[in-house]
Amino acid sequence: MAVLAVLGLCVSTVEAIPITFDFNSVGPTGNDDTISAYMTGVYGSTVTTDDVEVQNNATDDPDWSSNSTNFLRTGDGEGADFEILFNNLPIVALWGTTRGYVFKATTSADFVLRAYNNNWSATGGTLENPNSTALVYTLSKFVPSDGTEVDIPDIVFSQPVSLLVISDSGAADVGIDDLSVTPVPEPSTIVLFGLGIFGVLGYAYRRKRR
Repeated sequence: MAVLAVLGLCVSTVEAIPITFDFNSVGPTGNDDTISAYMTGVYGSTVTTDDVEVQNNATDDPDWSSNSTNFLRTGDGEGADFEILFNNLPIVALWGTTRGYVFKATTSADFVLRAYNNNWSATGGTLENPNSTALVYTLSKFVPSDGTEVDIPDIVFSQPVSLLVISDSGAADVGIDDLSVTPVPEPSTIVLFGLGIFGVLGYAYRRKRR
């Protein structure tokens, strides 16, 4: 029983804790460097954003009337999507506490989230239009009217994800807030896990010798 208890403790150390970005301390701003710096500080590993702004009702026409907090949104004149790159530490899950917004409904998919593994590549070094062979997951939602909150379910990816691309099929009118992700356990945590296993095996061996 003691061995099982220690083993359970070791396994629990490998489980990463979800990290949430709420953007309330950022902006409003259209500066990718400022947004990236905020996300990097919260995440503890480098995060890069592209084609994005932090906005709220007071600064960007009341597109989202029920939301008084800051949210991440496609930047003005930046095309139809925005990107979030987890440069060094991929994520393994995205949680339903994350909120998606569609400010302008269209006749096609209004909120699309695509997740790519670290084999993504893009022409010109930008994060746009990554290769489809790196695609891990797609969430596509149609909404009937402007100013709609999108239900994002709990998502556990089939493999680690380095890049999220969020779009609205061309209208450039989507947002996201309270982005909640779980990172891959860091190497140091895995090392501790390994040391814990060795400790358990050593303890069992000593008991057997007695």
